[in-house]
Amino acid sequence: MNSIESVKLFEKLKNKDTQFASKVLETSNLIEELINKKTTINFPNYTNHDINHSINIMNTMYELIQSNIDDFNQLELALMIYASLFHDIGMSLGDDEISKIKDSTSKYLYSQSFEQIKKNSTNEELALQEVIRTQHGKIANDLVTNKYKEYFLLPNTSISFAQDLGLICQSHTERERYLSKLHVDSLKGEYSYNPQFIAILLRVADILDIDSTRTPLELYKSMDLNEYSNEEWLKNLTIENTKKIFVKNDLKIVRLDGNVKDIKVHRKLLNYIEWIENELRLAVEKTADMQEKYRLHLNTKVQNNIQPIGYTIPDLKLNMDYKAVTKLLMGESVYGSKALGLRELLQNSIDACMVKKEKLQSDYKPTIEINIFKDKNQVIVKDNGMGMNENIIKKYFLNVGKSYYKSSDFLNYEHTYNPIGNFGIGFLSCFMLSSHVKVMTKYHGDKYMYRIDLEQESEYISFSQDEDYTVESGTQIILNYESLVKAMEFKEDDFERLLLDFITDNILIEEFEIKINGITIKQKNTIKTSEHIININKYAKNLYGRECSKFCVSIQ
Repeated sequence: MNSIESVKLFEKLKNKDTQFASKVLETSNLIEELINKKTTINFPNYTNHDINHSINIMNTMYELIQSNIDDFNQLELALMIYASLFHDIGMSLGDDEISKIKDSTSKYLYSQSFEQIKKNSTNEELALQEVIRTQHGKIANDLVTNKYKEYFLLPNTSISFAQDLGLICQSHTERERYLSKLHVDSLKGEYSYNPQFIAILLRVADILDIDSTRTPLELYKSMDLNEYSNEEWLKNLTIENTKKIFVKNDLKIVRLDGNVKDIKVHRKLLNYIEWIENELRLAVEKTADMQEKYRLHLNTKVQNNIQPIGYTIPDLKLNMDYKAVTKLLMGESVYGSKALGLRELLQNSIDACMVKKEKLQSDYKPTIEINIFKDKNQVIVKDNGMGMNENIIKKYFLNVGKSYYKSSDFLNYEHTYNPIGNFGIGFLSCFMLSSHVKVMTKYHGDKYMYRIDLEQESEYISFSQDEDYTVESGTQIILNYESLVKAMEFKEDDFERLLLDFITDNILIEEFEIKINGITIKQKNTIKTSEHIININKYAKNLYGRECSKFCVSIQ
């Protein structure tokens, strides 16, 4: 008997439509050996992503929709099974494609360079695993819609549902916004279906497949695992219940039972549980306005029955007082002078422009504009650099101390330019200049303009997006004029001249067009006797600097 024939989801499909079921069974036979073998070869230290993982996902999907199971048609049931089977197919790449990744000719690098990725990994195999792990959702989408598309036709027709299935498979590796690519009311032949709901089911069922059945103890003991994999496997071994979904008071509850002996593993588990709870909340919110059969009535709080052995772990966390932390970070004890907050802000603009210049390799002219509007009590610092997308904003810009330029998202692409500023604390230096800050940003090549409103005294922000193809990429920072004048210790009636002096004293701007109120300013050519030119190009490629009493650096 084929592995999936005893799965209740498949039995329901078979009862509804034997032709559909026969096609699903044929496809399952096709890929079972592939995913069993290749995921183990490509990812020897990872938890199992074989046919058993797919079956576990099918069983969890069934438990999530059991009360309404008869309301789902055969295409919807088939899509659930196919998504379970194919969502990790991207981890099963053959030797030819792996060779292409290693010589940087594979389309699955998605503009990355394997040589660059290897620089950020301890060895070639880990670099290869990192490529496949991070891209396997996109790879699965490509394989479903191209290599395996002939298997995803309605019986006795040429009508394909491969495109929707590909998007569903990719969804389990993507952020929440990706779900908007999937419709909630689609039609193929005589079948109506909801691709977004099936993607949500996949995300929840996939993340809940965490228990000792995925990490067999004897296999675990026989393997020489690195520290990261060791913790990942131990994390799974602590979960003892294979059934995760229970019903109480008409709500489905996720329950985790087990024991843990290692506080490091326990911390990872608690973080994992938070991730589960975020997915549960997303599932409830997204399905709330759907037809009744698609609504997931879930308790979004996981019932955590994991018991520590040999220690206690109270319900406490290290908490940060946002106001106290920002006050500390923005104080003169860190920067020496509040005026240097403007320097930090300009450095962020310089980085964004230089990264864009390197990317475009064209006649692009980096431009930074400072516009003063006394009547509106505003100073706007604007650049035409790379800008930020939603991922950068949420993952780095709004995370204090987390630098985009030090992340794999940046480092895994070829860059010869070495950024001089940071996100995180670098941007928060704005609060040295203004207690209220507005940001408008658009990433190069993106269609969305994002608007962010922040206040120093509150950790809550306003975030919105507009679809706008006409606006050039870049970022605008809007500061309070009166606060800026006070922080810079300038005379208000001579603000513009003092600002010009500050910029030309602190930032080398030969490669930039910097404007104040529409007038281009030029770098001072004189060098004070207390300063010395240091040319270190022999030791650091494309780096040039000055030693002086004030900070000044230029990347050339």
